Amino acid sequence: MRIRGQMVRRAAGAAAAVGLVLLSAGVMATPARANGSAMSGTSGDPRATAVAGNTVTCPPGQTQLLFRDGNKSGSVGAITVTTNDPFLDVVIANANGFTNPLNGTTVVVYVKGGPNYNVYNIAVGPNGATLTGLHSPYNGGGNIPTLSHYFLCQQGQPTPTSPACNLTALLSGPPVQLQVTVQDTNSGLASVVVTSVVNAAVNVPTFTAGTANAVVVTATKIDPSQPSSLAMRVTNTAGGVTDCDPPF
Repeated sequence: MRIRGQMVRRAAGAAAAVGLVLLSAGVMATPARANGSAMSGTSGDPRATAVAGNTVTCPPGQTQLLFRDGNKSGSVGAITVTTNDPFLDVVIANANGFTNPLNGTTVVVYVKGGPNYNVYNIAVGPNGATLTGLHSPYNGGGNIPTLSHYFLCQQGQPTPTSPACNLTALLSGPPVQLQVTVQDTNSGLASVVVTSVVNAAVNVPTFTAGTANAVVVTATKIDPSQPSSLAMRVTNTAGGVTDCDPPF
């Protein structure tokens, strides 16, 4: 059996703002929540870069995911933001055991309060990411101001994976039958299309798009004296493609 895995590749977005710090995926420690002697305009957080002025939109190369005014929690897709003014926590979680849909991208968080704003980069891996205790830069009084607003942007495109397509049984019959198991436990199956068939009747079971369950395709030889072949294209919901063509 020959399997040719194909990946739909998308160009990564433009680079993030100069000076952003790339953070590892996973749970990050919360910075000390203390005021005091900090200088005005400094980020107050080694994970962040402070920028003077105001911002309300994502820069070129980034796509806006979520915007909230003040001390308001919010969520979008796999992302949940919980606020506790002047701090906020960002959780980018998996769903139903799949690889995180933002895997391979960077989620950029802009936190505005007082005269300036902080910028955080969250690198998202297959298991998602969590970053806690985000806040705006220190103000003129050396304190962390209350939240004015925050928003999240996506940089880059998710990394697609290819679904599996494996020969799992060749039954001597009669009639001779070929069984091929297709499955995608990352983003779920989108479609199974028979692209070529010779001397066989093919049964592709009905399934719900996005399923992580295995789907068994059966090909039954029609004329036992002649060779048979089957070719299929299997696609997942992330755009990953696998072509497979088991002869029998």
